[in-house]
Amino acid sequence: MKTPSPRSDILTLPMHELINKINNQEISSQELLELQLEQISKHNPSINSVVTIQEERAQNKAIEADNALQKGESLG
Repeated sequence: MKTPSPRSDILTLPMHELINKINNQEISSQELLELQLEQISKHNPSINSVVTIQEERAQNKAIEADNALQKGESLG
């Protein structure tokens, strides 16, 4: 049995903990998005639960969120 990487374990956390990790700069929005996209790529062919991925838009939003955090702002 393959042991999951510690970075992918983050995807099992509740949303409020993910938000704390982003706010504490333990992980960036861009890194979290990349982990999520990897999981979609890995699992969607067999479960077919994601119909459309707007990857470029998601990446732009993640960059926007990270930039806002660096300026002390919040996007929500």
